[in-house]
Amino acid sequence: MNLLAVVFTFATIIFVHELGHFLVARRMGVKVEVFSLGFGPRLFNWVRGGTEYRVSWIPLGGFVKMAGEEGVAGAGNPWEFRAKSVGQRIGIALAGPIMNYAFAFVLFAALFMVGGPSITLPLAPQIGQVVPGFPAAEGGILPGDRVLEVNYRPVTRWREVVEAVSAETGEVAFLLRRADQTVTVTLQPRVEEGVDREGKTVRVGRVGIVPKHRFPPHIALVRAAKEVWNLNIMTVQGIAQVVTGRRPMGESFGGPIRIFMWTSQAADLGWIYLFQFIGVISVALGFFNLIPMPVLDGGHILFLAIEGLRGRPLSVRVQEGLTWAGLSLILLLVLTVTYNDILHSGIAEKAAGWARQAAGLFGG
Repeated sequence: MNLLAVVFTFATIIFVHELGHFLVARRMGVKVEVFSLGFGPRLFNWVRGGTEYRVSWIPLGGFVKMAGEEGVAGAGNPWEFRAKSVGQRIGIALAGPIMNYAFAFVLFAALFMVGGPSITLPLAPQIGQVVPGFPAAEGGILPGDRVLEVNYRPVTRWREVVEAVSAETGEVAFLLRRADQTVTVTLQPRVEEGVDREGKTVRVGRVGIVPKHRFPPHIALVRAAKEVWNLNIMTVQGIAQVVTGRRPMGESFGGPIRIFMWTSQAADLGWIYLFQFIGVISVALGFFNLIPMPVLDGGHILFLAIEGLRGRPLSVRVQEGLTWAGLSLILLLVLTVTYNDILHSGIAEKAAGWARQAAGLFGG
């Protein structure tokens, strides 16, 4: 597993999220006491402008600590979080998720301009790049070729090409349009291990072709906005299917283990795919932080909205009770998806195999 890619991915999206809170808090005149990338003991830190900037040992997290953030009583100093209006405090809470969305939008737009792939938008089956050392390069496929058929089945979208090639471990026949002529090329895919949507390890065929999907800036911006929107719609649909029982949770949501595996796989495919995956995770982080559940930004926004309607905040006791309930629910969700990850990733089977081997060795 590419541990460096995993750490880079999580550190990037969490830094972007916390940077949103930090920038808007400073803009609102709130003193930020600590800006930390990571949890746990300090690795190193420095102080500037009254803020301690900290990098900690555990990179899978981060936080911004603002003056006067704790409690619900009125603040005595104008630079404290609680001294600000409800609208200003909601703006600070919203800034993290919005920053995640903005970051993903900019990232997707840049990728579309340089030729990055898309998760939700269809692409024509035209080859933009042939990877050196793979069967396609050795078999004579050229950039600019348009795929008409794969194994004698017509294709109209790049996704159909990927699905057809990935499913094959034997020879794959391509019918290509090259300038004004058609060309037939037969390749033996390179069979590699991959991870499917359920996190299971599978054998997939790869021939080393990348689609042509480079767009001018104005089109790239539109496609980036559509990509962010479509990812949100897919998330809502996935949640709805789980809630209604139409789809098991293990097929719709990935826990830490599966996300680590997906990140490593994206890194193995190249930097473009890794940055695309970072954009996808950034959208997911922004979405889930807007859910009105205590502990999440959406929960803080809910508390503040109630304060605005009532003219006073909920009591400390009520807020603490709801926060503990929300934290317990999130921990239960994390444990559930992690359990599903273990079941579907093959880790349990590998551990059982190792145990049997060890028992055989010690049993003589």
